[in-house]
Amino acid sequence: KLLACARSWMSDNFIPPTAKIVHPDPEETAPKYTPPPPPKFSLRKCQKCSGYGKGLIVHNGLCRSCNLSTFPPLTDAELTDGWFSVSDIGDNSVLKKIVELEEEYVPENRVMVGSRIKIHHVSRLLSNNEIYSTSRSEVDGKLVGGTDDEEEIIVGRGNVIKGLDIALLTMVLGETSLIKILSPSYSYLTNPSLTPKVKLGDSLLIEVKVTSCGDILPRFPTKEELEATKQSRKKEAELELKENPPVPYQERRSIALKEKDLGNVQFSLGNYKSAKSHYDNGFINIFIHRDEWSHFVSDSEKELFNEVKSVLHLNRCCCRLKMGELDDALWDADKSIEFHGGDYVKGHFRRMQVYVGFLRRELEKEKGGKYW
Repeated sequence: KLLACARSWMSDNFIPPTAKIVHPDPEETAPKYTPPPPPKFSLRKCQKCSGYGKGLIVHNGLCRSCNLSTFPPLTDAELTDGWFSVSDIGDNSVLKKIVELEEEYVPENRVMVGSRIKIHHVSRLLSNNEIYSTSRSEVDGKLVGGTDDEEEIIVGRGNVIKGLDIALLTMVLGETSLIKILSPSYSYLTNPSLTPKVKLGDSLLIEVKVTSCGDILPRFPTKEELEATKQSRKKEAELELKENPPVPYQERRSIALKEKDLGNVQFSLGNYKSAKSHYDNGFINIFIHRDEWSHFVSDSEKELFNEVKSVLHLNRCCCRLKMGELDDALWDADKSIEFHGGDYVKGHFRRMQVYVGFLRRELEKEKGGKYW
């Protein structure tokens, strides 16, 4: 029996030496991406009363009318005690009670969207009054584990839960208030792991005090806004290009040469500053961005442009020599040789004149005894 079992096992598991081992395809073994499921409710139809209409349905799938009936109205005792609703959809899911105001109301001290504020808070579970998070070190004479350091947040940027974010927008500097958050959609519904004591759907009671209110920080645009801005700028650029088409290269060179001739006239009259201005205008008309120069200008066009640049640099070098700007004149002479070629005789002659000017300047210093 043992021999029969061994033969049976070997026949089932034996791999012949000539067998090819086929490795699994990594794409088949890799975990497949599964897109997130679509929302369970329609953004146009109320899940309670089946009311239909764009803009009537809020984030929990109910219309505003049904949201009002979801949470019980405030009792007379709560109204007398100072509780009122601050929910952004008009229901009683977020309630607030002002405990203390240290200063009179000043519009400049109001908390706004984007305000950088500092707060002290004591966050409790509404069901058993247990503290699950706090910035205080001592509450009601008991040590609760806080550090007494104020927490800095930016309002309206998702730094805190949504219910507290909404309530902070109704507060001012120096105000202490109690906040009741009854709806899970305003609590830790999406990320409860940050607070292990809070279960999904728990109602919260938060005592918060605004101790500092700084400047309003601008909101960073969303991806949709950035894409919309990009498309808008693209359309504006296309429209501007259509209304103001670029000047052809030949015409730009002709304008530059006309400016060169006007500069020559002024140079012959001794108006060196005016002549230099005309040469500068010639450079402006033939300026081409380096990306356009590298990818769109042909080699023959580049040679024609370089000839014009060489003449303009050479003539401007003469102006700067007459004006005593020797350093700039040397740069123009070097550029003239660079654009025309290393054997450009006129360019080398101008550069020699610049070096002679440097030498004369040094000799005049020595003659005047400035070295000593």
